[in-house]
Amino acid sequence: AHRPRPPVGPDAEYTRELVEYGAAPRSRHGLLERVWAIFGNQQAHDALSLALRQAGLWPHMVCYSAADVARTSAELRQHLAARGMPRAVWLVPCLEEAALAALAPTLREVGAPCLSVSHKAVVSGILSGSLDVAHAEATRLPLGLANGRAA
Repeated sequence: AHRPRPPVGPDAEYTRELVEYGAAPRSRHGLLERVWAIFGNQQAHDALSLALRQAGLWPHMVCYSAADVARTSAELRQHLAARGMPRAVWLVPCLEEAALAALAPTLREVGAPCLSVSHKAVVSGILSGSLDVAHAEATRLPLGLANGRAA
């Protein structure tokens, strides 16, 4: 039987998840249903958007700077009206401080937990097939705070 070599380089940190997935592969479709993502930079969007969509995450939006906040707020409200409250909103990775502060009131309206989710947490969650794995590595954002002060 074919035995792939252990991962090296950047993939080495996912060795356990890759071995477990190889031993018992299963579909990830639907894993991230009712999870929404807001990408904080183009690199994260380009690297992760396809994998997230294939795992059921929709919608995904972008908010690279404070200039994107009005558009992203409008998109969040449209999705909330059309789909109801998500299980969680992921900021992949976290947004710029000014953008997050400006977007916080709309994120509070959405009402779902808002998490800063790193690239590693996204990949680990998808490979393990567990939303809990991604959430355990994520940081829950206290949206009642802006710049360290109560909003």
